[in-house]
Amino acid sequence: MSKIYEIKNDFKIAMVAKAITASRGTGSGSMLKIETVLREFKELSGIKNLHNLNHDNIKNFYQYLQESGQSNSNISNKVSYFGEVLAYAGKNEFKQTAKQLDVSRRNDIYTYKGNSVKDIKTVQDYFKGIDKTEFTGLYHAQKLQEVAGLRMVESGGIKLLEKNIRDIEKGILAINGKNDLSKNDRDRVVYLTKDEAKAVLEAREFLKENNLKDIAASLTDSKITSWTAFAWRQLETLKKSGIIDSGYHNHGNRHSWANLKYETLWREKTGQDLESTAKSGLFGKEWISYVSMKTGFAQNEIKKIDGEIRQIVSQQLGHERISITSAYLGKKA
Repeated sequence: MSKIYEIKNDFKIAMVAKAITASRGTGSGSMLKIETVLREFKELSGIKNLHNLNHDNIKNFYQYLQESGQSNSNISNKVSYFGEVLAYAGKNEFKQTAKQLDVSRRNDIYTYKGNSVKDIKTVQDYFKGIDKTEFTGLYHAQKLQEVAGLRMVESGGIKLLEKNIRDIEKGILAINGKNDLSKNDRDRVVYLTKDEAKAVLEAREFLKENNLKDIAASLTDSKITSWTAFAWRQLETLKKSGIIDSGYHNHGNRHSWANLKYETLWREKTGQDLESTAKSGLFGKEWISYVSMKTGFAQNEIKKIDGEIRQIVSQQLGHERISITSAYLGKKA
């Protein structure tokens, strides 16, 4: 039996990554990145033999990356390194590029990616009804994504027991970039309504009652990659069984939150109700005309209010640039 076969058969991550980088003539930096991709894939698929790579588990991994809420740049890199794994395993026919997966330059500014209110409630009710710590944790994670706009990793890693209860009761949720696993270690503050604060406090109480540092620790193996893969698999099961829409995904909760926050802020600023541009399906001049006809505001006034609200939403999402927030709210007015 060849050494290559043994490595594939055992699926020892470090050995496979070393073999791939050696065959490709790349450095140690690439090896570490391939290790990361392999570890993520193994957590998700559960396979122990690279000869068992097939269309379904490869497709699932690509879909998982698309819905993970990671930056397009990060996803593109992982797609590239996963392609090297497929080449090594002799599965080139299943390989896809970032462009084919639409993660290099998504058209989110023209499509609303939020989950429906009905599906969000169905998912949360389902997991709340399962009497196991990890599923109760998943229920609270979904709620945190919905009420505070957290990313999936953040909802699993946020250290709520370290947050001041009085601050949360006042509607202030301070995200500690590094400690709470926020992207790029970026600190931010999310402002909560009374009902949103209640949901955050309930999640905090769940951690306290179960002596958990975070929701990811509700699994026996509390590594965040294990928890995110677990969360993704449960939602896939609900989609395949027809309990929720096939378009539901964790990051859609964050999209939904952003658009609801936008509409709430618009109402607070103007006293008027309207749909955000992404939800309305109207963009640019069409959306401005719609808002002008509905509110009587002039074009310049609409643009000013829109810009101010986007700035606030962007800050609470933890985005560095308002342009990134357009992927959630639609093209800027």
